[in-house]
Amino acid sequence: RNMSAFPDHPNHFLDWLRTRTEYADLPDVVLREAFVPRRVFGDYLRAVSLTYSTPVGAAPVVRVEAIDDTATDIVPRPGGATVVLASGATIDATRVVLATGNQPPASLQTPDVPFRHPAYHDDPWAAWDPARVDAGRDAILIGTGLTMVDVFLTLSELGWRGTIRAVSRNGLLPLSHFRGIEYPDFPPPDPDRLGLAGLVEQVERHCGRLRQLGANPAICVDKLRPHTQRIWQNFTADEKREFTTKYAARWNVTRHPRTTGKTMRKSGLLFAIAFGWLMPG
Repeated sequence: RNMSAFPDHPNHFLDWLRTRTEYADLPDVVLREAFVPRRVFGDYLRAVSLTYSTPVGAAPVVRVEAIDDTATDIVPRPGGATVVLASGATIDATRVVLATGNQPPASLQTPDVPFRHPAYHDDPWAAWDPARVDAGRDAILIGTGLTMVDVFLTLSELGWRGTIRAVSRNGLLPLSHFRGIEYPDFPPPDPDRLGLAGLVEQVERHCGRLRQLGANPAICVDKLRPHTQRIWQNFTADEKREFTTKYAARWNVTRHPRTTGKTMRKSGLLFAIAFGWLMPG
């Protein structure tokens, strides 16, 4: 739900999923509420980009040129900016977008060298082979976000029998998925112009209304998805700091609901723990 790459084609991701054998036979009502691993969503985005950058039998609408270099600086200039590369070359552009993606997880640091241990895996995407892990042992996952959900599901599929403890600063798990309702009263026009205080007031008021209707107040956060980039861009630096300090943790667990949220809690395998993690030095 709300995961299409095209706002004017809201079912595009759903239709694409049906091209994969593991989702082809699921009923619509089940597929719309299913948890889809992020690697599958990454496949979707890659397929979309390749379709439009290298179409079959037609001139590409968008020409993509890959440059193997490192950007070291961006220099503003009239009408755009110049990107300076490590090789000394430059690229003039009317727009520059920083699209660096998620960086690999950092290793835990001891005072002298990165922490290493046979039972410690610092990158669940590249350096971890779950099939070689003893499924009868207990496990600790550092973090309670979406990567934790993916790892929990992988361990569950392997028949994990030990206790899984997820540790983070707040101990909050992603909320359970919910079925939306028609609620045209939110958001108001131009929510990106409200500022943080105005947005908080609107969200709290409409969350109260939704509770009175017996609906999930997370609908407010869900309906803000198309506007979040502009809202963030229009926040002042002080508003961004205040949001990060006061609201970010709760926003994230509400913004990323998962069908597995309730299942994880009921499984008896997973315990979430709030813990202040202190790094040496």
